[in-house]
Amino acid sequence: MAAEKLLHITDKPALTPMETHYLEGLRPLGLREVIVFHPARSTVQPTTSGLVTKVVTEDGPLVPELLNAARRESVSLISTSMNRPGSRWFQRAFARELLRASFLPVVLLPASGALASMGQGGVFDHVIFAADWSDGCQRAMGFLLATGGIIQALEIVHVVEKKLSVRDMRQLKRRLSEARDRFLKGGIDAESHVYAGKRHEEILQAADDYHGSCIVTGRGTGKALFGLRLTDCAYRVAETARVPVIAVP
Repeated sequence: MAAEKLLHITDKPALTPMETHYLEGLRPLGLREVIVFHPARSTVQPTTSGLVTKVVTEDGPLVPELLNAARRESVSLISTSMNRPGSRWFQRAFARELLRASFLPVVLLPASGALASMGQGGVFDHVIFAADWSDGCQRAMGFLLATGGIIQALEIVHVVEKKLSVRDMRQLKRRLSEARDRFLKGGIDAESHVYAGKRHEEILQAADDYHGSCIVTGRGTGKALFGLRLTDCAYRVAETARVPVIAVP
C-alpha cells in the first residue's frame, strides 16, 4: 500500500514531539507529505522533518469538513491525537464520529506514554492485529497485506468473550490458521493467539505482551442499545493505548 499523503488534525500551534515521532514512523508506507487540518484560524509551523507541507483551515462542522478536506487533498490516511484539547466528552464524541464517518483508515495517536521504539518498519514494525472475523476485520487484513512487506512481525489476536463449544473452538482454530497462512504467503511473519476476557482490555494486554508498535483493527460499528450507540471497540482500545491504533473502515 502506498500512502504518500496524510491529513492530520490538530488544535495546537505546532505538532508535539509524540505526533512527529509517530507520523515519521509512517514513512515506510511511502508517506512523503502531511497536510495539517486546523479547525481554527491560526498557523501551524512545519516540523523539522519537513513532512508538513500545507495547512488547511475550516470553520464548518468538524468531521464533515475534515472528510471534505481529505477528498479535496486526495490523501490516503487520516490521523489525530487522542490528546486533543477540550473536555473528555468532546474528545470521545469527536473520535467516535470520525471513526464512524471516515472512508479512509484512521490513525489514532496515543495520548501519553513513552515513545515506542521502531525498527525499519516504523509504526508497522511489530503489528498487533485484532481479528474478529467481521467484514471490517477482512478489510483490515487486506490493508495489512497491501503494506508491501514492511511489517517485520505480526501477532493475530482473537479475544474470546464467552465460553465456546467444541465446534466453535475448532472453527476458531481453523480461522486463525487460515489467517496466519494468508499472511505468511504475503511475506509477513505471523503468529496467532487467543485471549479471553473483555475485547478492548485483552487487545491492549496483547500489545503489552508482544511489545507491539501499533494495533490494527477493523473500525467496528458498535451496538445499539435503547437507541444509543455503545462505544466502538476501536475507540476503547485507542483511549488508553500506548501505541498508535489504526482503524480500517
